[in-house]
Amino acid sequence: MSLGLYAIDVKSGYPGTDTVTNYEISGDTYTANTYKDGPSGLKQKGFEIAGRTAFTFLPWRLKHTGAGFNYSKTESNETNTPIDLFSGKALPPAKQSNYVYNVNLWYDDGRLNARVAYQRRDFYYDRTDASASINRIPAAGGGSTTSYYKIVTPIFKSGSKSLDARASYKLTKSMQLFVEGKNLLDDSVSRFTPEAYRSIGNGTPYVYDTYYMGRLYYFGLIATF
Repeated sequence: MSLGLYAIDVKSGYPGTDTVTNYEISGDTYTANTYKDGPSGLKQKGFEIAGRTAFTFLPWRLKHTGAGFNYSKTESNETNTPIDLFSGKALPPAKQSNYVYNVNLWYDDGRLNARVAYQRRDFYYDRTDASASINRIPAAGGGSTTSYYKIVTPIFKSGSKSLDARASYKLTKSMQLFVEGKNLLDDSVSRFTPEAYRSIGNGTPYVYDTYYMGRLYYFGLIATF
């Protein structure tokens, strides 16, 4: 079992571009493109806890089983992060979920190996992008269409959950059969704008589009030489 605590105080933000005029070298004046430090003030804190063990104390074949887990949580003061121009509200740091966790169970007796893993991720802010390929808005007849507005709502991605499983059996020292399944819950991911930033009314979600990955199954033979 392990536990980690962390706190981040950003003294210098992500560098931005800058143009310096009247830059003199050997008596000559130039205009030069350079970089400057981004704004400070962003503070984050969180913790991560993880554990992994084999159940060797259990009787019979259960002694070949084991389990593990990992849970991570992060909070931000949302200072000097991008601002939504419609609502005036600060946006959270990009690509950062409030929490992520996974749980896994396994069996391994030297010949038969099996593992089941479940992972869950909270929704997160992805981007604010006015380009036609990214910022598509819901269409009246279903689907989406291109937005031609230069001020657009922020795009979030819905949380995801994934259940994967794999099993293999050794026929010989150099050959094994395997079967594997991914996204067994048939989960999907939607791009949307939360009601706090864009309200349509009547509790209707402002959804851009939804990606359906589908379930994936594999089976085969692995040989090593």
